[in-house]
Amino acid sequence: MACLAGNGQQQVFDLPLDSTETDGLRVFPGYDPQTASIQLTLTTRHTLRRYALPTGDSTLAPPQELTRTISYDKNGRKESFLPFFDFYQGYLLIEGGVEEAFADKKNTIIRFVRTRYNQGDPQQTDSIPIPPGESLFAAFYQVDGFYALCLQKSSSRISIYHHPPGGGVGVIQKELPVKDWGKGGHTGEKSTGQKRVDDLSDLVGELAIIRSEPTQAPPLLSALSKAKCYVTPGKCYLTFDNIRLVTRVLELPLDDRPCTLHEFTTEPWFHGEPPQGFSNGNSYLLDSTLITAAIIHRKLYLAFYDLTTGKCKAVFPPDEKGFPSFPHSPAQQIGDFWKKGAVHRIPMEEFYENSFDYWTLGITARHYGDDQLELEIGTAYDRETFGKFMVAFGSMGFAAAGFGTGFVFLGPGNNHSNTMFFKSHFRAAGLSPASYTESKDKSELIDTFADLQKIPRKSMMVLQRDGSYWLGFFDPTYQHYRVYKF
Repeated sequence: MACLAGNGQQQVFDLPLDSTETDGLRVFPGYDPQTASIQLTLTTRHTLRRYALPTGDSTLAPPQELTRTISYDKNGRKESFLPFFDFYQGYLLIEGGVEEAFADKKNTIIRFVRTRYNQGDPQQTDSIPIPPGESLFAAFYQVDGFYALCLQKSSSRISIYHHPPGGGVGVIQKELPVKDWGKGGHTGEKSTGQKRVDDLSDLVGELAIIRSEPTQAPPLLSALSKAKCYVTPGKCYLTFDNIRLVTRVLELPLDDRPCTLHEFTTEPWFHGEPPQGFSNGNSYLLDSTLITAAIIHRKLYLAFYDLTTGKCKAVFPPDEKGFPSFPHSPAQQIGDFWKKGAVHRIPMEEFYENSFDYWTLGITARHYGDDQLELEIGTAYDRETFGKFMVAFGSMGFAAAGFGTGFVFLGPGNNHSNTMFFKSHFRAAGLSPASYTESKDKSELIDTFADLQKIPRKSMMVLQRDGSYWLGFFDPTYQHYRVYKF
């Protein structure tokens, strides 16, 4: 513990948790702006409990237990809605409490549980049964309630189910303009393939959910997918990137307004069609700006588009040596064969080479300072087997990382996958390059601490909020769930 205290640790919270009740432990953090507290929901296969952690610097304020521990027997006879903890779909703060959504193993029903703090047990309010022939592919909360997006089998017709905070369920059906997009890979097919996109099911198999957060970008690994769903107020955007570096954006209002299709291509700024097998890229949507990054012949291109007009706002081709023509940080790699938690610099050429070897490239963006954007461009690699097959499945393990607002780490299904990346800054007005200034990042401290304490990554919870990191894990020695604030 001394290493942590010497590196800026401010607070330690201990939450009682019996080791006999930790089977299937999952922790879901949230932020309550009314009380300025971090709220933690801890679920196991047989229990649910909630706490509020004060965000101030005082070490005297203890965690507040928001509800008593709710338990049920293994057969679920006591409270039948609780066995769905493993399939948490999100939360919405309500007056004096919280509402949360849980799905069953096959995503055939979503149940809603409402808790009034210190006013009795959680209560199931209602549910959304998913009809036969439909499959759930995206679910999220907004300020006006919960939304579930379901795809009708072998079609491009979707059902948008809406559960408002007051209860009840409404549904809207829409046809999305997807059919016959033509040849070109979208979700992993070979670069020479002639697969046609006939309906939405061809596209959403590896959909990553990206929640907007004003001060931070989602984990890079969640943005490596070629298919993403961006959740914004009143609508969401479905974006699809293919191996020809074409980005299609479906603007999907969550009411009865029709869907709009936008299409962006590299041809205007690359002056031709990118060569198959020698190029790869991806995109990221921030507010009304679409940002595309591409590596073509081991040279990096960057472009910004206005989503509403479709016009290109700025393009940054590589310089005469093939390097980015804008200020940027050194390329960095997280881990290697021997030092799996270390962060070290690598040549930019190595970054390009790995992007080609593993056929992945991702980009994230966030607002930085008063009038700047910070971009992170990176790729994934398998630090032990160095195999494309393992990386492909490792990346899929992170695809759901965007479900939780503010998460900076979720335990992966494949512990070998990791990233290499570089960062850059741009002025939000005019998108001109800004000198890169290293921001204060404590993620390496957290990784080092976790390695020293031998904490299993799958049992960790990390939340970033207002410049602070909250690290939580179960400590079997002291029989507590322990939360550190950095």
